[in-house]
Amino acid sequence: MTVTDGRLYAGAEIRERKSYRDRVVAFDLASGSQVWLENVAVAGGLRALDVTGGRVTVLADRGSRQDSLDELVVLDAATGEEKESIDTGIDVDRHKGELAGGLDP
Repeated sequence: MTVTDGRLYAGAEIRERKSYRDRVVAFDLASGSQVWLENVAVAGGLRALDVTGGRVTVLADRGSRQDSLDELVVLDAATGEEKESIDTGIDVDRHKGELAGGLDP
């Protein structure tokens, strides 16, 4: 969760039928109203969320519970529209090295 430019941005997990979906939601702090809501992940959830320069960047699990591959997703902070997605090809939870914080067991 982060607050910037009069808005609160947060990740939320919901259950749809028999599966889970993760969303990013933006609220206007002055009115309390929801500005936008965007689905960004299935199965494993949001790993990180940052709002900088009019962009909301999330590290999200777009894989199944078995493969858990992560993706960087960039949303427009004003509209929630997806601007870019980059498949990392790795599972951050299981990855060794720099992306996982440089801590090799």
